[in-house]
Amino acid sequence: MSFTVELAADQFSVDAGSTIPLTFLVSNTGSELEQLEISVEGLDSEWTAIPIPSFQLAAGEKQSEKVF
Repeated sequence: MSFTVELAADQFSVDAGSTIPLTFLVSNTGSELEQLEISVEGLDSEWTAIPIPSFQLAAGEKQSEKVF
């Protein structure tokens, strides 16, 4: 498995009680189809929402994903 992840922005600001999308680009740099899973560490699970928690990415393919 070989992949890269790039954030759409370096910094984010969130007001208390608000939600913002954290957008990132995932690239499969390997030579095979990969099944990837998104998870967030260090925050209470009630504070985050992951609309598509797992997805497949073909070799050389890039895909934009979001976490709220």
